[in-house]
Amino acid sequence: EIIAFALSFGAALWVKTTALFFIPVYACLPLLVVTLENKKFSLKALKDAYVGKFTLKLIIGGLIAGSLFLLLKFSPLFPYLFKRSEDYTFTIPQLLGGEWKVVLFASLPQKLWWILWYMTPFAFLLSLFERKKNSVLFLMAAAYIFPLVMIGRVLYSRYFLPTAVLFTLSAVIGYGKARQQKSLQSMANILMGGFLLCSIIFSGISVFKPESTPYVQPDRNQYLLSWAAGYGIPQVRDYLTERIKYGKVTVGTEGYFGTLPDGLLMYFDHV
Repeated sequence: EIIAFALSFGAALWVKTTALFFIPVYACLPLLVVTLENKKFSLKALKDAYVGKFTLKLIIGGLIAGSLFLLLKFSPLFPYLFKRSEDYTFTIPQLLGGEWKVVLFASLPQKLWWILWYMTPFAFLLSLFERKKNSVLFLMAAAYIFPLVMIGRVLYSRYFLPTAVLFTLSAVIGYGKARQQKSLQSMANILMGGFLLCSIIFSGISVFKPESTPYVQPDRNQYLLSWAAGYGIPQVRDYLTERIKYGKVTVGTEGYFGTLPDGLLMYFDHV
């Protein structure tokens, strides 16, 4: 277990430094163990959860993962890892200088709306049928979301995708709890039906008519409307293919990272 956790977390850190945001989530795991074992919250229960083999395994695994991450220091490009992050995050002086107002009153409500929109209100209402266990799952989700929102300069809904596991689990637990009470079974079935119907409709539209997918506006811009979405690249390719018959062509693109120019380089490599 320790090795599997260390390797997976270490690999996550290698791929994206934002995997560091999982650390508060892991810190909540002992709390989840207490609730899943149906123990009452008490100082003794919390002490047993946080001072024991499970927590020791997490710490050892985290230290191994951190050691794996530090192997990147042998690369001369290591300093640029966090330099690149500055383009997407606020610094502490910037937050103290006034950016916290934007984060708290503009960014945070918007991001919470994204989460509610994509997980659907039905799933949220289902989760309310079981308060104790789901309170820990919501705490774990908050431990991941709020640090990301507080320092995030550029955020998209996909950054919150890991919380889908926690929210889906909370909806299933709530549904199971409601099914145990006859008075709540009908309501739980209606909510679960609404959740499944919304999921099927969203997935169906995204597969068969992607241009009509009900994204939130920033996602719609990025995936469907902006140059980064990739639409129009085949037409540009055909145009350039025709133009290079008459001589060399210089192509300017907005930056050098992403769909363009990579979308054209696939077609015109060595041309």
